[in-house]
Amino acid sequence: MNDFIQWFTTGDEQLLLTINGGGTPAMDAFWLFVTGKWNWLPLYALLLAWVWKVAGKQGFIAFVVLVGIGLLLSDGGSVWLFKNTFKRLRPCHVEALATQLRLPGGCGGLYGFVSSHAANSFMLTGLMLGLFHKRYRWIWLMLLWAAMVGYSRVYLGVHYPTDVLFGAVYGGAVGVFLGLRGQHLVIDYANRP
Repeated sequence: MNDFIQWFTTGDEQLLLTINGGGTPAMDAFWLFVTGKWNWLPLYALLLAWVWKVAGKQGFIAFVVLVGIGLLLSDGGSVWLFKNTFKRLRPCHVEALATQLRLPGGCGGLYGFVSSHAANSFMLTGLMLGLFHKRYRWIWLMLLWAAMVGYSRVYLGVHYPTDVLFGAVYGGAVGVFLGLRGQHLVIDYANRP
């Protein structure tokens, strides 16, 4: 078992160093933009407008409440359930790795498992999928966005790939669960064409 854990950890570190080490200043600027949560306000506004159009006022209010619950579970859960429990240092806080990493955006908090950025972006994607899977034909764009946010965290050297993978799975599961459970609150498919 120890051999597997060592192999897995080494692979995680090597993938991180490969992704992080291949950057350029122009790419750094792009991935810093992708990782910036406030940079996506136009996307959030577009989603809100679309939900208002599809679900109406009552559905919109229910959607906003579900997003709030989802963020509490994905963002709060990524810290309370994972980071504060596993206490896995971010790679930029690991002495043996810190000297090998490029950190164009700085290091961030002490612990990194799981990635809150990945958990939150995949929660929103999963919520949209769970709620609107019968009408939401452009889900692949949301999946691409969430994957880019997750990748940016590895590229910038602040998370291991497994931090992002487990954050994506956790956040996606939270979002899909809330979306499927809250469908009747947001939109009544029986009354829509």
